[in-house]
Amino acid sequence: MKLPYMQFYTGDWAKDSAVSMCSPATRGIWIDLICAMHDREQVGNIAATIPQLSRIARCTPAEMTEALAELKTSGCADVTDCCGVVTVVNRRMAREYKERNGSRLRMERSRASRNGCAPVTPYSSESESESERGEQKSESKPPVGNGAQGNVTGTSPAIERISAEREMDRRGKELDRVEKEIERIRGNYASHETMETADRLKLASLRERKAELLVILGMKV
Repeated sequence: MKLPYMQFYTGDWAKDSAVSMCSPATRGIWIDLICAMHDREQVGNIAATIPQLSRIARCTPAEMTEALAELKTSGCADVTDCCGVVTVVNRRMAREYKERNGSRLRMERSRASRNGCAPVTPYSSESESESERGEQKSESKPPVGNGAQGNVTGTSPAIERISAEREMDRRGKELDRVEKEIERIRGNYASHETMETADRLKLASLRERKAELLVILGMKV
């Protein structure tokens, strides 16, 4: 559900060194983009061409280009350009969206479990030892070439769903680690104008990985 308002912490905005390094014009464009991200289900990112972004932020394309460059160099936002489509990511909003989505999924599973809709076998199998699971798999697997069509629990829809959820959780934790490493590198250069080549290359690689994880986790607009 889209909320008609958003939590805006004035202290965080005023004390953010990355925001403070931006010009007043860039800060105005940035807050307009944040409002647009909120209106788009608060996923924390927005993707469009430069002319489209300039209309959203009520500025000229030249001002938007300059603001995006400043947001990227200051570390205020993650900005990527792919074939003319620019993606701007608000890290905090994206992180909060991921947490809300995770909470929603947990609540849905909890409701399904209370209503008796959740499968019992996949969850009870968590308490089994690795050796017991190995024995069950070997017993349920039909011999090669005998044409048997036994019911292999490892390929049931319930177990596949659980496996997919675990994979998404693993990707989410990886995204957290990548974001923390990006913040650490930026923090080392908070008071410097230039960044060492090795750290700059590492930061670029981390940003690319972050963009990939955002796509995998369904955080693209």
